[in-house]
Amino acid sequence: MATLRSGKQVGGSDGGGGSSGGEVDSRDRGAVQAADIKEKRNVRTSKVVFGSLILDLLGFTVVLPLSPALLDYYSKHDSSSLYSSVLSCVTYYQHIIGVPVLFWWA
Repeated sequence: MATLRSGKQVGGSDGGGGSSGGEVDSRDRGAVQAADIKEKRNVRTSKVVFGSLILDLLGFTVVLPLSPALLDYYSKHDSSSLYSSVLSCVTYYQHIIGVPVLFWWA
C-alpha cells in the first residue's frame, strides 16, 4: 500500500470490496496530479515575478541616476529640436490633466 502526498493510502485491499476502491484510488491520484500542476504553476509564476522585479530594480538603478545628466545634455545639444518638442508635449499633457507646473518649466 502506497501513501500519496495528501496522506491517503492507495493500493492494496482493506477488505471492503474491490471495485469501488480502484475508482477512489484513481480519483485520489488525479487530485494529487492536479495539485502538483497547480503547485508547479505557482512556483513558476513566483519565479517570473521575482525575476521581473530584480530586472526592474537593476534597470532603474542604472537609468535614474543618469537621467539628470541626459536631460541636461540634450537640453543644450539638441540640434533636431526633438527634446523641445517632447518637452512641449509633456507640458501640454500636464496642462490637460491639471498637474501644477514647476517654476523652472514655465
